[in-house]
Amino acid sequence: MANARTAEVLGAEPGEIEGRPIGELLSGTTGSEIGILLKGLEEGSSMPEIEAEVKTPSGSTVLMMLDVREVEVGHAPHFLIRMRDLREIRALEQEYRNLFDGIADAVFIGSPDTGQIYQANRPALDLTGRRLGEIMGRDYDSVHSESWGDIAMFMDRGELHGYETELKREMGANVPVEIHIRIAKRGDGDSVFIETAIDITARRALEARMAELRHEWESFMRHELRNPLTPILAFSQILLEDAPEVKANPKMKQYLEAIYQGGKRMEQMLDLTREVHQYEQGEIPLQPFRTDIYPTLNDAIIDANLGVSGDGVLDSRVRLIPHTSSDVEAPSEELVLSFDGQKLQRALANLVKNALEHDPGLVQVTVRKAEAGLTIAVHNSGAPIPPAMLQTIFEKYNTTKRAEKGTGLGTTIAKLFVDAHGGSVDVTSSEEAGTTFTVTL
Repeated sequence: MANARTAEVLGAEPGEIEGRPIGELLSGTTGSEIGILLKGLEEGSSMPEIEAEVKTPSGSTVLMMLDVREVEVGHAPHFLIRMRDLREIRALEQEYRNLFDGIADAVFIGSPDTGQIYQANRPALDLTGRRLGEIMGRDYDSVHSESWGDIAMFMDRGELHGYETELKREMGANVPVEIHIRIAKRGDGDSVFIETAIDITARRALEARMAELRHEWESFMRHELRNPLTPILAFSQILLEDAPEVKANPKMKQYLEAIYQGGKRMEQMLDLTREVHQYEQGEIPLQPFRTDIYPTLNDAIIDANLGVSGDGVLDSRVRLIPHTSSDVEAPSEELVLSFDGQKLQRALANLVKNALEHDPGLVQVTVRKAEAGLTIAVHNSGAPIPPAMLQTIFEKYNTTKRAEKGTGLGTTIAKLFVDAHGGSVDVTSSEEAGTTFTVTL
């Protein structure tokens, strides 16, 4: 017997299917495969689904997926063959494929356990210069510049957003991309990673051009502003020191002092921008030597205190917690590594000074041994850094201070000096936990 849907799919009239051997309905060698399936069922084996071409009364064939099972009807064993029309399934697959390929960005789908790639869409194939068969079943690092294990380390609760890496091309240079990954559950209970890769080649080129223009503008401004600044500083200083009428007029003296201090501040900013540019271009090399970190750290704290007070009076709001104890501020043993004392002192002083200016409360500097070096964490409990500003906190001229208080170059210089040592500077900031800049060396 066969149901109405079977007759409909095969284009048969009622009664044309019943009574015919199943082998007559099957095309090619699949008839013998059905025999094997039936024999396996008789022996109690579980049989897989198979694809088969089923004959219609008109002589044509229909591609079907066959699922053969043993059932009991009236206490007698029978075979139930469920046939699914693959034409509809293939049409849906093609429709989903078209939608998948129609996504503008490159998409990879794969195993979150091994990084093996299951699928990739047309933009992914175009970016990598490969065919689908050359990607499916391959490891993650066959088309990415980093391994899946390296990428997985940066994931948070099954997601990763805005990470910049590269896709490997079959021919030519790698393609810079920004990737977004999430782990998703499939209907069968398994999980897959879905990665979207956005080509940022044009963005990188624009950023490089903007950096080039910025350097040209800074060079022009340093030169053009220094020329009129020289007489402003010189003549205001002469008037303050030598003009009797200025000494006799407190209001005039106050105005001239404001002019002189404003000029000195502009001169300082010009010097800082030139110094940052020199470090960015690698024109000022490091001079490292092995020594104890604590004298440099203590000197940095003193520099930061003096920079904040401005009157030579040390601020007592900084608490140093050495790696040997959480209670005693004086370390009981040295912590020796190779570094340029002058430059690292300045980097740490900038971070401590920023913390003191940002929070009127206690600033805590904590030293910890790391696996291959150490970490120095500078923490304050002041208002958190806004999330938008946190993303660009190390860029030039980015400051959370009032216009008259900060140059926006302190964290930039700190990061440049630490990066030059092969280290890193990271920052976290929230209302609950406060703000922490962590230097890893």
